[in-house]
Amino acid sequence: MELFLADLVASALAPEAIDRHLDHIAQACRPLTKTDARQTTEVFRQCLRMQLLALPTEDLNRLRERALQAPGGPTGTVLRLLGRELDAVRQDMQGILTAFDMALLASESNDPASVDDQLSQAKGKAAKLLQNYRLVGPADDPFAQGEALLKSVCARWLEGQAANGPQLGRFFQAMPLTLQASWLAAAPKPTSVDGQDVDRLLKTAVQHTEARRVAALRAACKAADKQPSIATLVELADAWAGLKKHCDTLNRPHAAAGFQDRLAMTTRQASESLDLPNLRLDALADEQLHPLSQALQTLGIPHDSQAFAREIAERQAFRREPCAESLHGALRQLAIGDLDVALGYLSEVDQHFESLVPIHEALTGHRLDIEGRTELAYTLLRNVLDDASPQTLEKAFDTLNDEQTRLLAQVLMDMGLRAQGDGATAALSRIGTNLLLLKDALAQPLHKTREVRSLSDEQARQAADLLDRATFAIAHHFTGGLVQRSMEQPPPR
Repeated sequence: MELFLADLVASALAPEAIDRHLDHIAQACRPLTKTDARQTTEVFRQCLRMQLLALPTEDLNRLRERALQAPGGPTGTVLRLLGRELDAVRQDMQGILTAFDMALLASESNDPASVDDQLSQAKGKAAKLLQNYRLVGPADDPFAQGEALLKSVCARWLEGQAANGPQLGRFFQAMPLTLQASWLAAAPKPTSVDGQDVDRLLKTAVQHTEARRVAALRAACKAADKQPSIATLVELADAWAGLKKHCDTLNRPHAAAGFQDRLAMTTRQASESLDLPNLRLDALADEQLHPLSQALQTLGIPHDSQAFAREIAERQAFRREPCAESLHGALRQLAIGDLDVALGYLSEVDQHFESLVPIHEALTGHRLDIEGRTELAYTLLRNVLDDASPQTLEKAFDTLNDEQTRLLAQVLMDMGLRAQGDGATAALSRIGTNLLLLKDALAQPLHKTREVRSLSDEQARQAADLLDRATFAIAHHFTGGLVQRSMEQPPPR
């Protein structure tokens, strides 16, 4: 197949020459297909797709011209099949090429997380393409194969790329280290998009990144020598960890090896200056504990890691207490059916939780996304529910599972979604969400499965009109009069 396409790219083959190539391909397929016509056609298409994925754009354009000039008869049928496969490959490749375009834009915005996300999507699309084309076997890892395919696709992307050298340099520097290492280790394929431009740009990007990390580590050593502090020690550890990861992942140990003696001297002096063995952890700020613990581990400075863990756990428990107390209050009021007072407690919960999130992030060293915030909220809810009696849990669930409470939660959530940057009103959406989270958390220990009917879109928009008089009064009071009924319908009696 490779020889057939190479000859077809070079010149418009005579029908006899095409027939000879097809005979050779059929003979090569025979051990796999045993002369079965359907299997032979499928193997032919798989081999054709595999070769088309590896060809440069110029060769693909030449083949497209040959397909458009296909004569009649069996030879023309083969060339028309080639044309259809070309169109399919180009269409399937477009999603991957678009992901590269988006990654380039993200690198210009200095957003490495988005670059990583777009290239991960590209790898997923490549893996899916290989699976759809049946070019990976049951024992193969489609994502590993897709990562290998990306290099050829990237080379093809570069062929029509209007970005200048510095822009492409930033793109390759922002690429994840593991992908850089994988591409650099991949050997060029003959008669294909061999990735020489990719290798050249990638090697240059790696060198620039390495030089930048070396310079950052030198500056961090000077700062720690000149002014030893927890901040300069953390910066030193971050700079060393960044260079070490770069060298280990890309198998370039020489850059990090020259810093061992300098680093040992700097950390020893900083440890003595800060008197780290006698450092009082309770005197540190929340945002210092986790970074210092990580820095000491990274730099190999002796320390009591368990003491750090205990201090962080104690602070987390202490910082959660205000939120837990307000949750207890809300649960008690829900158990006696006082939704009005319970909402007041849930408003306190929201305020305490929003204050807790940055503290939790500082103590753990992790930024919380939406899933992380939800998991933290569930943890707080479970701790509070574990302390409540079964009777309290049962009665509180009945209040929350009431259809009017569900409508009230919808009203609050809808108001928050329409807040348009108003922080006070946006909090209403979180409180409405917390009503539903609390109901779900209660349902688990009570083994409740009963669900009230869901709202239609129209009902969701007019949820306030569906509230009974008592629940509407609660909503009106709690939101300071923001909840109003529509003019189209009178209040329900």
